[in-house]
Amino acid sequence: MSACVLVFGDLGHSPRMQNHALSMASCDEVDRVYFVGYQGSDLPLAIQQNDKIEVRYISTSLIDKLKKLPRIFYLVYFLLRIIIQLLQSFWILFTLPNIRFWIYQNPPCIPGLWCLAVVRLFRRRSRIILDWHNCGYSILRVNGVNRLIVKVAKIYEKLCGRWADYNLCVSNNFKDDLQEDMGITRPIHVLYDKATPKYGRLDISERHELFTKLWQDDNKFTVESLDGIQEKPQRDLLLFSSTSYTPDEDFNLVVQALISLNEKIITEKGEDYDGPGIHLVVTGKGPLKEQFEVEFEECNKNLKHIQIETMWLEIEDYPKLVGSADLGVCLHYSSSGVDLPMKVVDMFSAQLGCLAINYQSISELVKDDENGQIFIDKDQLCEQIYSILNEFKDGKSPTLEKWREDLKNGFCTERWEDHWNRSVYTSIIQQEL
Repeated sequence: MSACVLVFGDLGHSPRMQNHALSMASCDEVDRVYFVGYQGSDLPLAIQQNDKIEVRYISTSLIDKLKKLPRIFYLVYFLLRIIIQLLQSFWILFTLPNIRFWIYQNPPCIPGLWCLAVVRLFRRRSRIILDWHNCGYSILRVNGVNRLIVKVAKIYEKLCGRWADYNLCVSNNFKDDLQEDMGITRPIHVLYDKATPKYGRLDISERHELFTKLWQDDNKFTVESLDGIQEKPQRDLLLFSSTSYTPDEDFNLVVQALISLNEKIITEKGEDYDGPGIHLVVTGKGPLKEQFEVEFEECNKNLKHIQIETMWLEIEDYPKLVGSADLGVCLHYSSSGVDLPMKVVDMFSAQLGCLAINYQSISELVKDDENGQIFIDKDQLCEQIYSILNEFKDGKSPTLEKWREDLKNGFCTERWEDHWNRSVYTSIIQQEL
């Protein structure tokens, strides 16, 4: 018996689907797991070295060429892309043998949900598990797509989403939305993203090794002496954030909060203050990155106590930096209001407290004053950072230590594998066999 984990996206940037592939491969009843999607970032070694997982890439060469068409031909590009991806769906269906379980990530709903229809038509013994990460129509809406197109997309998603035998989603609010707004009547299981083994808090020697690699002779956080490796006295607070630099994740809010923070430090502590400041490291890429890099440079020139730095990390260094930072910030708004940010899951897995912007479902993950805090605007974010900075000394803060301890004894005690076994293996796979 085989299973297929299907992503019409970069497999290397699909951590939840990677976890599905690994968990499915751990099932004794499953002989082979096909992990199918686009080639992009490197896959984790756990995927590459698993004998039961076979990675198959969907070619994007023709679609990449079509992207170069002038914008006036966008409709032609859109229609041809749909036709190409639909043909690829047939290729996937008829070249993968004996697939009993299909796990598909939505969005994208085009052509993915069409692929489900093909499976439903030709492979009636197969069972379709649709993993809702978000609603595709809501992404179109926040990107300013024509309202009529958004309405049509929602109808399409509602109708096609009902073809799945089972549904997974990332929050209780999402489950309610699927039942009440999307009209899904088949079983829905909430599968929270949980702590993953590749993330964890680094000890001081591991942090020193990473800082030396990233900053070489300009390591501002740790120092090696005759007494061993120690935190640098009066070092800056290492703030971490990951962003996609898109309009629906307004990173300008963080910039404005840090400008206000710099002014507050000078007002409250005086012009001669030489204590800890803020060193913000931002990872990620996206359409607005160059614009923000200009803003970051202006901040670095004009703000005495703030330093902002962008980084593009090697795949193995990203978890290490998350596990070395003092505090995380998340600007994920959620286009639907019901999904939860994977980046915060990564932070919590590394016992890193997080300041997260408020929206409908975020309180299912971020608990005020337990593992972080929720803010509504730049002023509140400024006050939260200042409060922590005010007690930050020699790399330690009572508040951050409390959050780290709560995460260690709470969030990090339940791993993805435990939750997956209850929500998918016991509730779906064993029921079908």
